[in-house]
Amino acid sequence: MRRVLLLALAASLPACGGGPSTSPFLGLNLTPLVTEYGSGHPLVEEARPYAAEEDEILRLVNEYRAFKGLPVLQVDESVARVARGHAEHMMLHGFVAHVNPEGDDPLGRWVRVYGMPAALWENAARYYDPQSTFAQWLNSPSHRANMESPSVLTGVGVWGDGQPGAPLYYVHLFYR
Repeated sequence: MRRVLLLALAASLPACGGGPSTSPFLGLNLTPLVTEYGSGHPLVEEARPYAAEEDEILRLVNEYRAFKGLPVLQVDESVARVARGHAEHMMLHGFVAHVNPEGDDPLGRWVRVYGMPAALWENAARYYDPQSTFAQWLNSPSHRANMESPSVLTGVGVWGDGQPGAPLYYVHLFYR
């Protein structure tokens, strides 16, 4: 029964604009109040130079969630641009952490950008490919709990320096 419901939901996604794009029936459609810190460090990013990697993370996480009987996540661009901004920030400054050098955690960044609170969970990593990143998150109890969160909206950000063979910076935000 669960598989039939998931297949019915998946079949309805293209007609609703779902999948890896913003979902019109769940979309937040928020406009950023600020896009960078005073230092010029990014808070949000619109560009998707690593769209294939972002989409693969989402696919892997949604397959896992379906296996666990959880609803699939819908990408929301408001969430994704904050995830991309943090991934870019980590790459530019060579760190992997939930708290950035400015002292903001995921909620702090969200409030700076949109001026409103939210329930957020975040996974962050630096790996060479989406499969290794997902495997690391799955093997970590806290990251796995984030993937199993009651979220319905999500955003994935992946950033790198463009050098062949260099690791990429991954951020997956879960919004509720």
